[in-house]
Amino acid sequence: MFDSEEAPARPAKTVYHVKIRFGFIQNPWDTICMARPGSEIRKIMVALSASEAEFTDKLKREFPEVQDTPFHLCKVDRRRRIIPLNLTSICPSAIKACPEVGRSAIYIRPNEIHEEDPQGDSEDAVNTFVLLNCHHTHKYTQKYVTLEPMNLPAWRALRQEQDEEFHQSLSIDQERAIEDRVDLINSVEEPVDGVELHCKFPDGRISNRRFYLSQPFQHLVAFVRTDEKASEVFTLQRAMSPTAIYSNCAGAIVDQGIDGPFTLYVLWLSSSQVRIATATTLKEAREAVNDASEELSLMGSLCFLKKLEERDEQVTAVLGFYTEGRVHTPLQQFREGLSVFCVLAAMEEHCDVLAPVFLADQKTLCASDVVALFVTRSFSLAGSNRKRAELKTIAYWRDWLLQVEDGASPLSLGDILIFSTGLDKIPAMGFPTQPELEFLHPEDGLTMFPMANTCGPVLRLPVQPTFPKFESAMEMEIGGAVQFGIQ
Repeated sequence: MFDSEEAPARPAKTVYHVKIRFGFIQNPWDTICMARPGSEIRKIMVALSASEAEFTDKLKREFPEVQDTPFHLCKVDRRRRIIPLNLTSICPSAIKACPEVGRSAIYIRPNEIHEEDPQGDSEDAVNTFVLLNCHHTHKYTQKYVTLEPMNLPAWRALRQEQDEEFHQSLSIDQERAIEDRVDLINSVEEPVDGVELHCKFPDGRISNRRFYLSQPFQHLVAFVRTDEKASEVFTLQRAMSPTAIYSNCAGAIVDQGIDGPFTLYVLWLSSSQVRIATATTLKEAREAVNDASEELSLMGSLCFLKKLEERDEQVTAVLGFYTEGRVHTPLQQFREGLSVFCVLAAMEEHCDVLAPVFLADQKTLCASDVVALFVTRSFSLAGSNRKRAELKTIAYWRDWLLQVEDGASPLSLGDILIFSTGLDKIPAMGFPTQPELEFLHPEDGLTMFPMANTCGPVLRLPVQPTFPKFESAMEMEIGGAVQFGIQ
């Protein structure tokens, strides 16, 4: 049947390989994984079907530190804590099948050496026991050694080192969490036509960003959590609103009652307050209140919970202390100051008229506002060539403002206002003197780029023969200016 006397060979069996990341933990007593020399992560390619003996030999060749030392495999969680893996066998297939591993790196940690307590009278046995448990290199000559006094300095040093490593790992985790939240916010494009929300933090800082009201509420939460002082749970509250919004709420932004451009006051919650707010049973709520009794007594909101529903009243009292109690005295002083010249009475009687004076203007700057802001000042004779060139420049100016408003320019109307007056918005009471427009004629030997005097304020427009040249001169000068126009 076959031309050759030999039967055709079977195809070679396919061997699947996997890449596993491994690290080495030098100290078997470590509970927190910290970066140390020689602890870098290595990628090792192994056959998925390798046996335990083959896999162990491979690890010993890659990590000579465990040649003659028994070891076990661990993983490191987000808090850098070392957690031993519960594997059926030390082989690639068992590692890949372990649900605890996931995409984490695997760490090799030597086993702890446990010696039996010395029962005999051998002095060497006693010394060996002390050395192994105390990690001292001193040689003891006494037959009976009191371990606790000898161990105390070493134990304190070890605990101090572990505490430092733990706090360092917490700071690393916090930095990573903030970076993740910043990445999340950066991945969501800020809508130009969205609603601008201002977040005022407890230290007085204000951050603002535009959102669509249909966006997930957690996008707003992630934006607030980019602050380095952010707590795991916090509240957002509008001014004079009796209810607070918890950061763990789901749904869209508009579902939380945020339906316009508001200022939201941020309140970080301590761990004890979070425990009270998230307690699911009456026993847990009472334990949380008991742990925070000193803090609650200072706020005047300490009480005994008779039922779980009173937990919400407790949290509301805490929020009221922060949002109302702490600012009550300053607000009262502010009201007394406004009452001196009857300003407070006028505000209460004509609140709609005076609201733009005291509240931030949320209106978007438009081209018509900028056109109406400036008054033209010209000394050229009517009917002259200079007058016709100035009228053409005014037409270029208005057309260019409309182009900027439509987004066809790299600049914004706020940039133009900053260049001209030093402000990015028109003040509620207007400018002390109305901004003016002047003209720079080429025959006068003046610059062909715009100039401004923010003290005036005066904006000087270059007289150009065509609109493209006017547009190029305005964008080049205003776009290259750091803050204000050049006198």
